Amino acid sequence: MVELYCVDALCKFVESALEDFRLHKPPRQTEERPGSLYEEETPEYEDDPSEEIAIKVFNGWLPSKSFDNDADYPFVTVRPSNATVHNGATDLNVEIIVGTFARDELAYQDTMNVVHRLMMRIAQLENGILDRKYERMGDMKWELPFEQKEPYYMAIISTSWRIYTSQYESSNV
Repeated sequence: MVELYCVDALCKFVESALEDFRLHKPPRQTEERPGSLYEEETPEYEDDPSEEIAIKVFNGWLPSKSFDNDADYPFVTVRPSNATVHNGATDLNVEIIVGTFARDELAYQDTMNVVHRLMMRIAQLENGILDRKYERMGDMKWELPFEQKEPYYMAIISTSWRIYTSQYESSNV
């Protein structure tokens, strides 16, 4: 399915755009949870505020975990949301979701800095073409949902891409 190839190319592009970007990671859960195999005799949480890590990029959704979903922060997911098929072309809408963690009073700004970097890099694509195949169409939009579960913040970037495909002959259909 050509739409999935576009999402793959966009994931690689996002990884490249953010390769030098580092953000704080959440504290590590070190408390044994009932019914888990996680056994460690250390304090409840281990927090190293000076440690910054690369942003992980996921195709589709975050991987499922039995516990400690915080390990995926900071992250970006790239997923198709919907498409319209025309004769010879598909218009694909892709959402890029940014998730960050921070405990200061301006924590949401980390999220917005990642959003800005991604939108600027996408806007700078030569002729709006990704991977010599996918054309960015129309405006990009970002949204910072009002409900945020502090100290975790998320934003959604909406993009549209045109994928040109071959046109089918209708004589035998």
